[in-house]
Amino acid sequence: MTGSTPTVGELLVEYDRARAYTDDLWRDLTPDEVVWRPDENSSAIGWHLGHQAHVAHFMVRNLTAAEPSPDPELDGLMDSAQPEKFRGALPTAERLTIFRDTVAERVHARLGDIAGRRVNSPDQMTVVGTHLLTALINHEYQHDQWIGEVRSRNLGHQLPDDPTTDAVRRIDGYLVLDPEGPHDMNDVPGRKLLVLGGTSGMGKAIASQILRRGGSAVITGHNQDSVDAGLADLAALNDGDRLDGIVIDLTDDAAVDHFRSDLAKTHPDVDLLVNAAGVFAPKPFLEHDRNDYDRYEALNRGFFFVTQTVAASLVDQQRPGAIVNIGSMWAHQAIGRRARCGCRRAHRTGDPRLPSQQGMGQEHLVRADRPPRA
Repeated sequence: MTGSTPTVGELLVEYDRARAYTDDLWRDLTPDEVVWRPDENSSAIGWHLGHQAHVAHFMVRNLTAAEPSPDPELDGLMDSAQPEKFRGALPTAERLTIFRDTVAERVHARLGDIAGRRVNSPDQMTVVGTHLLTALINHEYQHDQWIGEVRSRNLGHQLPDDPTTDAVRRIDGYLVLDPEGPHDMNDVPGRKLLVLGGTSGMGKAIASQILRRGGSAVITGHNQDSVDAGLADLAALNDGDRLDGIVIDLTDDAAVDHFRSDLAKTHPDVDLLVNAAGVFAPKPFLEHDRNDYDRYEALNRGFFFVTQTVAASLVDQQRPGAIVNIGSMWAHQAIGRRARCGCRRAHRTGDPRLPSQQGMGQEHLVRADRPPRA
């Protein structure tokens, strides 16, 4: 369901997957372990199990038609308003299982009515139902985190593997259903990468990784020979029409403007950008001239406006994306022959630690400091 709003049916599959993960966390425990808690101000695994079901039914039982609780005696105990020290008298594991299974059946029934358009205002209810079901799934995973902590830290049992689905990832340690788009760099089918300076080095390596994982890549180089060489190196990873190469001199303002215009027409689906191009022309600091300086400044200006084009496209399309600037180790490492870009990259990376020998002898130091953050 990656990349689009999920259907109610798809979310019901994820709901069952979340419940199955919960079962993996507790079904192999003894009855005593299910009701055990570290102290009176902590909740037992059994309470979390009942609470997950209690919240799920409370949320859906008045969604399309009023229905009573499947086990009214548990409602007060399993409500989070109940102070933890009063959560000790828990039902048996068998009763909890029946409660949870009954609630799951009612969730499927109520949301199934919406999916089957057997309700009034079905389109409106579909919007409500998808958001509500997403919340229920994430509530299940939220309490799974705490169940898992008691299981592993206190009871000494191994945790099960995370659910196998591209719709779930971890945020702040918690499993979270996030079906609206790709989640990380390992989740790249359907994504397109633009690498400025992608014909060699780190830029080409990043392009190769995206291609290996099923994404598309557009690499740029400063001349046709470099682009052709880069395309040849990556050709074995291109099993279709997922690779393109473009010649662009990023220090030429007119060429950059033309590139930006073409990019919006030919590759409007770029959602990953890596700025990896650079100039390697090491000279002692005292030997740099205005042309050297202007060349580096022009390159940075090209980066800036290409990045602006990609970012604007993502905003206009309301799509997620990622933009990475690759700096130079010369921004951090003092060496005797340092190019003008070393000082420039230090400011880009925000590193004030730049005592370096700029061809002026051991007794002379140049330091490039960024302004302090407000």
